[in-house]
Amino acid sequence: MADTCAVVAPMRMLDVRSMATNAGKMACYAPMQSGVRMRFGNLEACWGAAVTGEWQTGRITSDQ
Repeated sequence: MADTCAVVAPMRMLDVRSMATNAGKMACYAPMQSGVRMRFGNLEACWGAAVTGEWQTGRITSDQ
C-alpha cells in the first residue's frame, strides 16, 4: 500500500488482514481503527516480510 494513511484506508474492503510497520504510532492505531493484525519490527524485519510473505518468529505482534 502506498500514498495513503493505512489507519483510515478501507482495509476490510481491500481484504487486508495484516500489515507490518516500523512505526510505533502506526502499530498502535492501525489495529484499533482498521481491525488488521499488526506486526511491528525494524525496517529489516518489515522488508523481509514483504519479500518472503512470512514474519520471522520472535518479533512483536499485536496479538501477543
